[in-house]
Amino acid sequence: MPPIDRPWENTGQMGRRRFLKLMSTSMALLGLSGCARFRPPSEALPYVRPPSEVMPGERDFYATTLPFRGYGRGVVVECVMGRPVKVDGHPDHPSTLGGSDAALQACLLELYDPDRSQTVTHSGKTASISQLEAFLKEHRPRIARHRGEGVHIVSPPLHSPSLEKLIESTLPRATWHRVEAFPESPVRHHYRLEQADLIVTLGLDFLGNHPNSLRLARDFSKRRNPENMSQIWSYDCQPTLTTVAADHHKTLTPHQQQALLQRFLDDEPEGDEESRLLSLLQQKRGRCLIMGGPGVNSSTVHQLNEKFDNLGKTVTYSLHNRPTTSLKELRVALDWGKVEWLITFDCDPCYLSGDTLPLEKAANSIHLNHRPNLTAGKSDWVVPGLHPLERWGDLRSFDGTTSLAQPVIEPLVGGWSPYKLLGSLTGAAISDLDYVKSYWTNLGKNWSQALSTGIVA
Repeated sequence: MPPIDRPWENTGQMGRRRFLKLMSTSMALLGLSGCARFRPPSEALPYVRPPSEVMPGERDFYATTLPFRGYGRGVVVECVMGRPVKVDGHPDHPSTLGGSDAALQACLLELYDPDRSQTVTHSGKTASISQLEAFLKEHRPRIARHRGEGVHIVSPPLHSPSLEKLIESTLPRATWHRVEAFPESPVRHHYRLEQADLIVTLGLDFLGNHPNSLRLARDFSKRRNPENMSQIWSYDCQPTLTTVAADHHKTLTPHQQQALLQRFLDDEPEGDEESRLLSLLQQKRGRCLIMGGPGVNSSTVHQLNEKFDNLGKTVTYSLHNRPTTSLKELRVALDWGKVEWLITFDCDPCYLSGDTLPLEKAANSIHLNHRPNLTAGKSDWVVPGLHPLERWGDLRSFDGTTSLAQPVIEPLVGGWSPYKLLGSLTGAAISDLDYVKSYWTNLGKNWSQALSTGIVA
């Protein structure tokens, strides 16, 4: 019997007593109030009204941007007495349009997580920030002399204009590996679900795990009405939000999904169901849409959309403006001894690689993250990272909209941001806020407005 069909068995790892203890700890953290550290930084600007003295019971709303699969999501954070208590989509931001999902709500649990990384460690032993700074200062001249050659940076596929500029200007010869579990296609697909009468998705959870899922869910819901309802046919190997919402669903492995696409391309359907779907696609030419996930060939999906006259109508394309590298290239560099500095932040490459990366072959390794993971256990230095709700920055959304990220609370356990880590590595002694402002100097007097609304362009 598949594990999903088996009755739940209590293995003893999480009993009722332990569950209640953990929940009571979480509630105690949420109940903390009145401390100066919970007040947002003075440079942060509310979305609704200007900063004022914290008054019991009064609420402030801050516009900021949170990362999701490397892209920015515009959000509005509700704060009570200086602490974030609710996160919702920004009503004016095209990536969310006021919507929310489990990932947005879970970011507050990460913020108040008692198991967050809190101390600097070196070779598994507790160290201090001053020791790390002294270590970096000692090696800084060599890094500057070689202009970052031998430095390998590993991060999620972040679309941050200011962070990209910082790396290009201070470490021009460094290699930046932007990695994720399921890498995107080099071509970005922009779907117009509100224009589609028939949607066929193969291995793509566009309602749950797509970088633009909140916007796609909003567009999809526009056609879910009795007068002009669209149809969705879903083929996937596991249950997802999209398979639950589908009118027709069939479980297929990625190999079977690719074979189905090829049969449709060759006009050779198998069985009554495939014949019916192919007939519907032909009837809905220009008003249908075929979507493929990472397990199928994107070129085959493109050919089918072209065959059914969907290009420019229900789907458009754009190219990624960032270089792509893989963990395979990082593994080769490690094996050849070409990695003098390995800087990882906001990701867990050891987990993504199946714990096969030989991190011990790097001369020096520093890992920055706000939670413990597999990579932290194999790095020379481990530095607590700031949570996205605690730091400055900027991010592009899936459609190209650029938004500012501002902290809505003072750091709960301290830590560094990627700007601080890279600045300490290269000697760029400038605060995160000052660096982000220096990148967006063209805003001028509009900086406060962009920060308050959360949207640059």
